[in-house]
Amino acid sequence: CNGHAELCDRSYGNVTFLTAHDSFASSPNPLDLARTQQIDLTAQMNLGARALQAQSHMKDGVLHFCHTSCLLFDGGSVLSYLQKVKSFMDSHPFEVFTFVFTNPERVSPKAVWSPLFEQSGLASMAYVPPHLPMKATEWPTLGEMIQTGKRLVVFMDYGSNPAEVSYILPQFDHIWEPPFSSTDPNFPCRVDRISGPLSSQDHMFMINHNLNVKVFPWVQRRSPSPDPGFFDTIAGAINNGINAVKDTVNNGVSTVVGAVNNGIDQINNGIGQINNGVDQGKDTLASTSSMQQRRTA
Repeated sequence: CNGHAELCDRSYGNVTFLTAHDSFASSPNPLDLARTQQIDLTAQMNLGARALQAQSHMKDGVLHFCHTSCLLFDGGSVLSYLQKVKSFMDSHPFEVFTFVFTNPERVSPKAVWSPLFEQSGLASMAYVPPHLPMKATEWPTLGEMIQTGKRLVVFMDYGSNPAEVSYILPQFDHIWEPPFSSTDPNFPCRVDRISGPLSSQDHMFMINHNLNVKVFPWVQRRSPSPDPGFFDTIAGAINNGINAVKDTVNNGVSTVVGAVNNGIDQINNGIGQINNGVDQGKDTLASTSSMQQRRTA
């Protein structure tokens, strides 16, 4: 079970998973400032990443994984990504995987996401809880999930609707996070993003290890975030703004080109993540997270 026999009898809610942040955003080019990983998705999984995070955006009517905007980094279609994971899971039949997907544009799970899971073959492998929300202590063991073939857990930060798509689960009802854009190298562990009726003790938690640089030190961030979708709203606004400027440029207003370049430079500078990627090692990673569950022993 995920490489360790002792994990077979351990609850999913009591296991730590290495998590690749923006797992689609890989590039070997150090000048590609919007990348998060230096190695591709398959290489990340080969290094042991079993929880995969990704941010989605619509592009020309097709759902893609993009970093804030598809103009900054386009990681390709969601369907292609899911097919790669399906192929890897087929060749690793004793592994439990987790998706943590960001949905800033609130794209419909029923109309858009579910057909992609069906086409990729992953829908039949997705775990459906007996009730929602699930306490950390209520999840099945990894062994049980592997035996039943339901060994993929899918979380979505915003816009999930389990009544329509039962296997796409609301992330913050089950997993809390500390402050995402940490500028403190000690990575203080405190509850920041959380929702739902469960206490923080009954949630699982995901610890972010991406260190940021405060570009505008005089701006004070509201803490905790006003709602779990706060950063997704910002990402969606940035994406919409960039697309609006792009449309203007395409319509022939060439005078805004300088402003566009300056704006994109500011956005790139604002992405304060240390983009070392998962190839720096399995245990200590920049730009990745550890999805950790509360240990009872």
